[in-house]
Amino acid sequence: MSFRKDNDEYETSLAKQCDIVAKDVDYKHHRMKKSAFIFLRAAYFRWAKKIGTLCPELMDAPQVLSVGDLHLENFGTWRDADGRLVWGVNDFDEAAVMPYPLDLAQLAQNRTLPIGKSMP
Repeated sequence: MSFRKDNDEYETSLAKQCDIVAKDVDYKHHRMKKSAFIFLRAAYFRWAKKIGTLCPELMDAPQVLSVGDLHLENFGTWRDADGRLVWGVNDFDEAAVMPYPLDLAQLAQNRTLPIGKSMP
């Protein structure tokens, strides 16, 4: 299956689950063309769909609630309800129950390109 077809199916499915702003989707597509890093970040759904066939040995590990699209930019600081400065993961939009090594594999895969740099 082609990436474009996968992407169209993903966006169609997403539109059934929540309101989609077409202008924002167009902007996302424009940004995906800018660098490999941005493309990979925006294509998590494709990685999630393929990782089981690419790394089948990871799929039998215990399942835990995982971040999903784990990368360095998903770590940060914020103030908790008591005003304390805390640090940790701050983005859970792809969270799901999955084999625990998948977060580690995703973190390693996303770190192979320097942040904000394009592949030559």
